[in-house]
Amino acid sequence: MPPNPKSKPKKAGGKGADGKPRGKGGFKSSKRPAAPPANEGPANKKRRLKQERRSAKPHADVVGRVLSLWNDLREKTVAQETREQLIGEVVAAMQGRYHGMCLKHDTSRAVQAVVMWGSEAQVDGVVAEVEPGIAELSQSPYAHFVVFKLIKRVAVQKTEGPRKRLVRALRGCMSRLA
Repeated sequence: MPPNPKSKPKKAGGKGADGKPRGKGGFKSSKRPAAPPANEGPANKKRRLKQERRSAKPHADVVGRVLSLWNDLREKTVAQETREQLIGEVVAAMQGRYHGMCLKHDTSRAVQAVVMWGSEAQVDGVVAEVEPGIAELSQSPYAHFVVFKLIKRVAVQKTEGPRKRLVRALRGCMSRLA
């Protein structure tokens, strides 16, 4: 029996003439328009501009590498020797740049990871670098977490050198920090 011409048309999403299910729009996959070439389109232009802005910032050459290492490092299932190797790579990449890295929201987490999982010598290196600007870091919205972790870590360390340096650096600034 032929279909009634006055009946309602079927909704999209059913099966096509070839028997294969169709998507929500009712298009067959072979009929969809091809993607534009990689060098065209507004999305690629936005992506390129974003990359240019990111590369113009200070420490841009290190930030991407440090964040990828930190992403591997923050997993709880990382083996101890792998963690030590990753911490060593992060420390080598950020050497001499800790103060600027502490002020950024994403890289301050990498500095916190160094403080939390690094050896005493690595933590002493962080303390030595951030010591002159510790009062400024304590007032920063992101870096004060690094300072907090440093204080907690040096309080339980066996050597008293970093602890004394932190207390000496914070002396006279407590009224400003409160």
